[in-house]
Amino acid sequence: MFHTLFFAKIKDYLKNPKILFLKFMYEEKASSCFFILSISCYILFFLIGSEIDDNGYLNEPFGLLPIGALFFFLSVMIFAWNKLKP
Repeated sequence: MFHTLFFAKIKDYLKNPKILFLKFMYEEKASSCFFILSISCYILFFLIGSEIDDNGYLNEPFGLLPIGALFFFLSVMIFAWNKLKP
């Protein structure tokens, strides 16, 4: 009985994938996932580290910083949206 209800819901989601995305965004999972992604970007930036090569150029994974900030901003906005909605 459970599997028939489960597969019926999956068929509904496959007909309209926007429902699945919106349901994911309205739950706390989306905020938590984006927050974990942002923290992991900052941790990776410090674990990879920076170095100066023989020509004097600085080699660092700078792209992780703005991506981490974007994920953090998304997590805060989704969390606030979920808490402020009626």
